[in-house]
Amino acid sequence: MVTTALTFYSLLDIPTTDMVECFKAAENAGFTYGFMSESAGRDAMMILTAAALATSRLKLGTNILPIYRRTPAQTAASAITLSEIAEGRFTVLGLGTSYKQRVEAWFGTEFERPAARMREYIEVIRLLLSGGSQSYSGTYYKFEDYPPLTETPHPIPIYLGVTGPVMRRLTGRMADGVILNSLSTPEFIRRSIDIIKAGADEKGRSVSEIDIGASIVFSADPSRTQALEAAKRAVLFYIIYPEFDPIVETTPYMEEITALREAYWSGDRDKAYRVLTEPIVDAFTVFGTPDECREKIERYKAAGLQLFVIRSAVDRFNGKQAVLTNIEAMKGFA
Repeated sequence: MVTTALTFYSLLDIPTTDMVECFKAAENAGFTYGFMSESAGRDAMMILTAAALATSRLKLGTNILPIYRRTPAQTAASAITLSEIAEGRFTVLGLGTSYKQRVEAWFGTEFERPAARMREYIEVIRLLLSGGSQSYSGTYYKFEDYPPLTETPHPIPIYLGVTGPVMRRLTGRMADGVILNSLSTPEFIRRSIDIIKAGADEKGRSVSEIDIGASIVFSADPSRTQALEAAKRAVLFYIIYPEFDPIVETTPYMEEITALREAYWSGDRDKAYRVLTEPIVDAFTVFGTPDECREKIERYKAAGLQLFVIRSAVDRFNGKQAVLTNIEAMKGFA
């Protein structure tokens, strides 16, 4: 049985009050998790705090926090504070590096050696959550006698949001779980499990210790046409970045996606959008009527997916109702 999570993206044009209402609906529908993703825009941890106060059973997590936006000490402090507010229900600290173009343009930070930085970031967070005053000396992070965040160990599972092979291998070496990037295909999930296993083997771990999750663009609607159009908009949001090449390479559509990117970055977004035919969208998303979406989930389960993170294809065009329809469509799997 697949474990289900509902996630929102911090840039979505949907009010935070609607997000909280949807988290409550997900809890009532039997979802295990409510996640928030952050890039720029709104603060994921604050929205999760609101969700914690509005729910009682839903476990909470991030999918993901970009490490170039916050120091590890800030992230550790936010995580342990939210865990306290949620009475232990903050159980997934999802971390990622985001994309070079975003990091350098939005955060003014050089995007260098992301895997090495991530390794230290994880080490620092686990150290600070282990209790007592701590010191650390690394290449990217250094501090002495950092005041205790907790007097006793307060471990929080760390999941990595990843796409590239180096980060997937690091997941096997260090993380408690993975949330493969949005647009993951079943074949990408299979290949990723192999890479994660190789990383786990290097550290004498079993891949069975690592929760295998993926963020899947999900668009259910009684109107198949409406579901497709919403899914197209979500695909275009991600596929323009070359960091998605490891996913695209598991499909026969690299030539089309290259043409899409050329059109998009030259300013012709309409032309880029027209590249997204139904077969291409179908390769990267779960869309269709609720019954069709439930059928498509099976191919992800067969690939080894354990944690199904629903990234609703929602924006200012379809709003909260699109999320509630997705929640209803997933009731049999939650």
